[in-house]
Amino acid sequence: MKHLFVKFTLASKLKKKGFNEPCFGHYENQRKKLVINYTNLPPVHPMAKKRPKMFEVTNMNSELPQWATSAPTYQQVVDWFREKHNIDINVFSDCNVNEILGYTYQIHRLMAISNVFLTNKKIPYYEHYKALSKAIEEALKLIK
Repeated sequence: MKHLFVKFTLASKLKKKGFNEPCFGHYENQRKKLVINYTNLPPVHPMAKKRPKMFEVTNMNSELPQWATSAPTYQQVVDWFREKHNIDINVFSDCNVNEILGYTYQIHRLMAISNVFLTNKKIPYYEHYKALSKAIEEALKLIK
């Protein structure tokens, strides 16, 4: 689970660029602490039955207080870029015969006619999620 959620710094950049999807958790901005509190259970408390929306937890940036930021998964972010901005992010392993030499990434803008190649970084990152985080940061530069 260590690599399931994007780091706080990346989550806050996504928030500034308009990421507003339901998430399993959020970060407390001051302590940069991840809090998981997603629930889809039916309300059991009498007050929750009277006001179910008050107890519904979506962890969307638009519904969280100012001191919190949504904590999306890496896959949510990759899907968000593809679905909302037509940007496809891919991370590849650079392999020798028997070993992985590192990871690189590519970013494409998806168009109806053809893919427009935007970025191809050949810099080897020795961890998959470092390469993916860097690719997301580069993709964020491409949206308003």
